[in-house]
Amino acid sequence: MMRRLLTTSLAFFLIVALFSCSKSDVAATSPIDLLTNGSSKSWLIINAKTNGTKDFASCEDDDVITFTKSTLKALNEVGAKKCSTSDVNTTSTFQLSEDGKILTLDGFGFTVVKLTATELELKITVFGSTSESFFKAK
Repeated sequence: MMRRLLTTSLAFFLIVALFSCSKSDVAATSPIDLLTNGSSKSWLIINAKTNGTKDFASCEDDDVITFTKSTLKALNEVGAKKCSTSDVNTTSTFQLSEDGKILTLDGFGFTVVKLTATELELKITVFGSTSESFFKAK
């Protein structure tokens, strides 16, 4: 009796486990779809560092970059807290490598340190200085 109950319980749990997993649970979201949410996604800059030292002004904390998959354009919107009166919105072209490790913006290759549905971290070294930018999904 106990053995039959144990066998039935085990079979029940295996069936539940088997049917609770779908292909969408297993399939990973592609890097471009994480970056663009499948079409367009905005990212708010939350911090920046140069050579490990904070390099982020409060006038930048409302700046947003929006990546659009269909056009491969990135719109950098300067928020209301402008650092300079000459700050304007700009549009760039972008390309994300298939493995999601390199994001190229107007020809500059950024290493993608982290890319999730909610976080984006980029790093680039130019002329011996390393800059890091940290974003959260908006």
